[in-house]
Amino acid sequence: MKQIVEFKGNGYSDLYEFDSKTNEKVFIKTVKRMDKHYTPEIEEFHVGFEYEEWDIRAEDDFIKTVVPEKGYVNHPYNEVRVKYLDTEDIKSLGFEIDADYKSINSVMFSKDDYTILQSDITEILISDSFNETTLFNGRIKNKSELKKLLKQLGI
Repeated sequence: MKQIVEFKGNGYSDLYEFDSKTNEKVFIKTVKRMDKHYTPEIEEFHVGFEYEEWDIRAEDDFIKTVVPEKGYVNHPYNEVRVKYLDTEDIKSLGFEIDADYKSINSVMFSKDDYTILQSDITEILISDSFNETTLFNGRIKNKSELKKLLKQLGI
């Protein structure tokens, strides 16, 4: 069985295709990592929005928080950050890495008849493989944005 394996370095990650039957690994690409988090704009907050807030009770630690369906969000007095979209976020939404797809600049994910091509941390192309049509081509900064878009597209 082939799978994509990531080896993290200081400021970069190397992606390899690993064949568990032969224990062979083939280099795919090196990805320069930018900061993993950014400070969100107030307009980004919505029900279900995932963010992290600095917890004054835990030394130098952030707690994961989701905007609740009912109620409201207090103005955060502490530092707030959001994790940029990454492989784990896309996989957590039911997509799997397409090990047959090889590219230096991108990673492809698939789920049912849909594919997501991530060519940069925030550059995303979503297509319908069955109808061979592009459903979205643009920037998605975080998992919450991708979840919202997938819902709007009926995926």
